[in-house]
Amino acid sequence: MYEAVMGAFIVAVSLFVINFGYDFEGTLKPLGEYQFQTKTLTGIKSFEDIPKSGGNRFSGTLLGYIPVPLPTNYIAGIDLQKKDFETGIFSYMNGTWKIGGWWYFHLYALLIKIPLGTWGVILLSAILSLVATKYRNTWQNELCLLFPVIALLTLLSTQTGIGVHSRYCIPILPFLFIWASKVGIVFTEKRLALQIIVIVFLLWSLSSSFFYFPHGITYCNEFVGGPKNAYKHLAKSDSSWGQDLLFLKKWLDSNPEVTNIQIAHCGPFDPRLAGLQFTLPPIGPNGKKRAEELPIEIFGPQPGWYAIDACFLLGGDPLSASDGRGGWEEPSKNLGYDLSYFQKFVPLAMAGYTIYIYHITPEEANRVRREMGVPEIETTEGDR
Repeated sequence: MYEAVMGAFIVAVSLFVINFGYDFEGTLKPLGEYQFQTKTLTGIKSFEDIPKSGGNRFSGTLLGYIPVPLPTNYIAGIDLQKKDFETGIFSYMNGTWKIGGWWYFHLYALLIKIPLGTWGVILLSAILSLVATKYRNTWQNELCLLFPVIALLTLLSTQTGIGVHSRYCIPILPFLFIWASKVGIVFTEKRLALQIIVIVFLLWSLSSSFFYFPHGITYCNEFVGGPKNAYKHLAKSDSSWGQDLLFLKKWLDSNPEVTNIQIAHCGPFDPRLAGLQFTLPPIGPNGKKRAEELPIEIFGPQPGWYAIDACFLLGGDPLSASDGRGGWEEPSKNLGYDLSYFQKFVPLAMAGYTIYIYHITPEEANRVRREMGVPEIETTEGDR
């Protein structure tokens, strides 16, 4: 009985905090009065058939009269997120771009994003729980911590429309860490070997995190070679989301000889907010046939200074890039916007762990153009 009362109290407090944050806007609005945009909540099988004003499969049913104890915009946000899952967005993992994700995407992201020292503590906790009863609590308490982890991972694994944004699984971490904290019991016993193991794991986790500070977004553990290899495994907000623009600005300020830089940037921020003036790099030829359809001055590689976001090195990506004029270039609407040819050049420097800086000479540009089977550019004595 006590547990039930405490559980109800926790739910009540949680609902109050959520509603308070939204100023109780639309709280207790009947379910049938909402206008949804997803197939699940409208009951319509095709997005083309869903009216712009939305629909509601609960309208006119008994469920439609039930008041929803959450703000209107909170429910609308869930509906919007569900729409992304249903439609599928361009996703990336371990070298592959595609529309929609993978059921194991979040498991993979957790594997390489959580420090190996922390994984050591979690694994040790699991082993101790299996072999010694003193490390096990009541099944109710164990379930209280493990059920949210299993439930959320199961939910995310069934929503395969998105294979980016591993932040969706962050809510499981507090439960997982609290559950793993049972390893602290070793310090109440004369188990020196286990104590040393726990200390080593904790120091490993802390040192790995602090060593790469403040590059938390790009962080990957040693299993995949650290943050410098993050873009090879995960993209967008899981590796590069504009967090290194200020590092690029700092590098440019310390290298005033670099002028007329061309930037391909991944993320929701306009690089001009960091004080960067730039133009977009020339698009890649995307094969010989595509190159022959374009004027020679249009496609790359071309000589010049470039700052290329690691995500654009992946090839075949559908990323949008700020054009330096307040707009966005949508590569998916501009066939051939492929900057993977920069992989054929050696970067001069890096800004953070996500922006590669190149200085391409006319000779280097023509060398790569020959390798790609596209016409060379004319060079003058001044270019050299």
